[in-house]
Amino acid sequence: MTYLYLLLISVFYTILFYGKKKGLSVLIFTVVLLIFTKKYLKKENIELNKKFYIYMIPIILLSATYMIFDNQVFNFFNYFGILLLYNYMIISITFKNDLMQTKILNSISLCFSTIRNTFKSFGECRSYINNKSNFKSKKIHKYLKSIFITIIVLTIIISLLATSDQIFGSMFNNLFSFVNNINNIILQDWFFKLIYMFIIFLLLLGLFYSIKNMKIKNSNFKVPKSDNLTIKMILISLNIIYLIFCIIQIKSLFFRSLPANYVYSTYARRGFFQLLFVSIINIILILYIKSNIRENKTINILNLLMIIFNYIIIFSSIYRMYLYEQAFGYTYLRLLVYCFLVYEIIILIPTIFYVFDKKIDLLNTYFIIFIIWYVTINYMNFDYIIAYNNVERYLNNRNSEIDVSYLINNVGSGGVDNILKLDGKVDDVNNLMIKEYKNTIKTNYSKDIREFNISNYHAYKKVSRFK
Repeated sequence: MTYLYLLLISVFYTILFYGKKKGLSVLIFTVVLLIFTKKYLKKENIELNKKFYIYMIPIILLSATYMIFDNQVFNFFNYFGILLLYNYMIISITFKNDLMQTKILNSISLCFSTIRNTFKSFGECRSYINNKSNFKSKKIHKYLKSIFITIIVLTIIISLLATSDQIFGSMFNNLFSFVNNINNIILQDWFFKLIYMFIIFLLLLGLFYSIKNMKIKNSNFKVPKSDNLTIKMILISLNIIYLIFCIIQIKSLFFRSLPANYVYSTYARRGFFQLLFVSIINIILILYIKSNIRENKTINILNLLMIIFNYIIIFSSIYRMYLYEQAFGYTYLRLLVYCFLVYEIIILIPTIFYVFDKKIDLLNTYFIIFIIWYVTINYMNFDYIIAYNNVERYLNNRNSEIDVSYLINNVGSGGVDNILKLDGKVDDVNNLMIKEYKNTIKTNYSKDIREFNISNYHAYKKVSRFK
């Protein structure tokens, strides 16, 4: 019965996605897959705990973004995010007491074992069918063979007779024309749909075969140990460097006190990516020290100082990015930098507790915060924020520049309200681009319910009313 359900899910997947844009279909299929997964796990006597339902929430929320927003950047990453969250959910309820790093390792491993076990599971499926209906399959095979041979013989004879007599041939012209049309449909569409469906069926077989026969893989990775003296020297040196750096930042960036040969605007717009990487390195270093060095009050204080300096570095990065955006406008990358810096600010809070209490499962805390953070930024509507800020910046200051091409080609339909504000307020070249943009939205809008997207629907209605 499981094989039949998987076959039906494969057919359903093909109907929803083959040759179609992702929209409402993603949410529908995700819900169907989660319902089947729940029933399958119960059938295999795997106990469902609250983690199953907790992880269902971000999976469904990420699936719903395909229906709500038209953000191609997140659509790409969400596909893999949903897959990994689904795998992590399975691992979490199957192996309850594993370390965070082991769970992540096993959830990634489940992806590869799905592909590896695809044909193995298909072999079991075929054996199951043969065992259930061996006699019937032989009889069906016999009938199919007879029909196939008869059709070949009739086709050859009718073709020869049709070419020898025009009256006889005209009787079969319509039949051959109909067969030709059927062949074209099969070759152009249905044939590839069947292949597509078969591949999905194999992958689903491999996935649930892997779940059924899952074996834990323990992480044996060990970080090399370091002595306390070396760590103290590194921390003291870094803290001195960070202290000097932070004093310069506070004085020059926030109080705008620069040497005569420095231009403030140029100085402030550089270095935020470098500072971002420095702050990440600091967090990794703190984790390493706490995991491999025995408790030491001096080291704890030095770690805490480094976290404080890290906060100053992060706020410096945010301010530099703000000044950069004021000069050059808003993009996905710049907005994502903001979001990641906010994520760092949040995770440094449990890191402070971790410095003084090693019992905190910090990696698991980071992971939970990351899921909440990632789902949240998915629902921030980047398209609207980027379009709004760029357009308002231009309309409020006509001396500034605006990259209309970037907005049209990189910002999804969520930015349509603000992009249309530029109509008639930019030069002729950009006005022509906006006109083509409106026509493209009208032309590309799909009324197929499987592809339904709220953002695209709103853009279509907006452009249809806009003269």
